[in-house]
Amino acid sequence: KINQIRLFVGNVRRFTTLSYQALMDVVIQAARQYGAMNLATTSLYNAFTNHGAKTIIYEIFEQMNLRLPELIVVPVGGAGLLSALIQACMELKELSFIEDIPHFLAVQPEGCHPFIDALRVNAKPKDVYAKPWKFVNTVISALANDIPFDYSWFHQLHEKLEAGTVSGIIVSDEEALASQRDLSRGEGIFVELASSTTLAALKKAKEHGDMLEKFEDVALILTGAGVLDMDTASKRLREPQEYPLESWEEVMHQFFG
Repeated sequence: KINQIRLFVGNVRRFTTLSYQALMDVVIQAARQYGAMNLATTSLYNAFTNHGAKTIIYEIFEQMNLRLPELIVVPVGGAGLLSALIQACMELKELSFIEDIPHFLAVQPEGCHPFIDALRVNAKPKDVYAKPWKFVNTVISALANDIPFDYSWFHQLHEKLEAGTVSGIIVSDEEALASQRDLSRGEGIFVELASSTTLAALKKAKEHGDMLEKFEDVALILTGAGVLDMDTASKRLREPQEYPLESWEEVMHQFFG
């Protein structure tokens, strides 16, 4: 992601920290001190940016012939994506396009799941923001948020939903990596690990039997393109073996049989 910014001639400065909260504090202070614009995409600091993600629900609604799946599985870091999807569903219901709001299954990695912990006890936003996740330990960088910055937005929406509409599940990095391979090989879809957690979550939920049996159709949110995290993907790949060009026929015979 940093290289993409650099290719667009962005002026990049890197700072070492494991805390999104500490980094955001610096961004806020610097923006105020130097009159710069805070471009953070969390609704906590920029109320409009996350509303763009509502179009995901509109697209699903259109492609499913004006209905929505009964369960939507969503990766959660800061909870902005999840909140946007829920709000879109609530607005569709308010406009009488749908009768029922889908259930949502929020997914976080084992090494960083502050949102799931907060969801399970229905924590107040002030308590969530006051206690960042300690010792973030996951290779899924897009979900390594020590604080779910959009939790206050989610909490406002959650208070209006029926109990049990949103549940949470935790998956390991290894499960996400395996699901990333499955999506590439089986579906021809290359996603970053944040998105592949949804398939990992579906597999895990299926193992629990009754967790999925009441849902006839399920949608996985796979909006994170794999090219956004090539470093992680590349580490799992072997360099292809090289051969002399004149041996091409022998090599191809081994391949094609």
